[in-house]
Amino acid sequence: MGTLEPSANVTIRAVRARNSESAETMGELLLGIFSRAAKGRVLPWYNADIYISVITSGQELPDLEALHAADPEKPMIFFNLNLETHRGDLGLPAFPSKDLHYRFLSQIKPAYLLRTRQYAQTLSRPPFILNYQGALFRTYPGGYQCMLDTGNGRYRRVETSKNRPALSGFKEIITQALDVDDNETLANLRKGAFSKGTWWEKEENQVKEVSDNWRT
Repeated sequence: MGTLEPSANVTIRAVRARNSESAETMGELLLGIFSRAAKGRVLPWYNADIYISVITSGQELPDLEALHAADPEKPMIFFNLNLETHRGDLGLPAFPSKDLHYRFLSQIKPAYLLRTRQYAQTLSRPPFILNYQGALFRTYPGGYQCMLDTGNGRYRRVETSKNRPALSGFKEIITQALDVDDNETLANLRKGAFSKGTWWEKEENQVKEVSDNWRT
């Protein structure tokens, strides 16, 4: 049987309370009963010692911001938040604006991060196509490790940095670590590595961010 208290001192609750819990007037209560579109408000659980959010959609991110604003002194942990995807959706129709990253998401420090990327380049000799991949790995308080996939499930650490590298910088790092005896290909690889980064990774956006936690 499922339970909302799966373990001692652990309670499962939705970020948004039921309308019957959050309604402040009889009108709001009746609206919640007869309208499917009505939603309860975000209400903090003041008895909690810490909030842990598990798997949140992009549309629900403002609810986490509202919870933090309502109870700002309470620690918050985000598990499987999938921000690498959600940040790319910000600003699109039906999604929160990009300002959400600047004022709230920038405050979230990655305690555990594993971000894999695959690339392909053309060679001037057989096999003509070079496929390679790597991973950006971080466990706090350690630095950000750029790992090159060497095959058979093994990775070689190429570089460790205190600050989080942008995707373009990560590609450049693992590209330079390739053992490829092809001058023309290496030149093309290095040229391609300097592609534009995502909008939230650009250094000029740091002035808009309330915190650099997500970069450090």
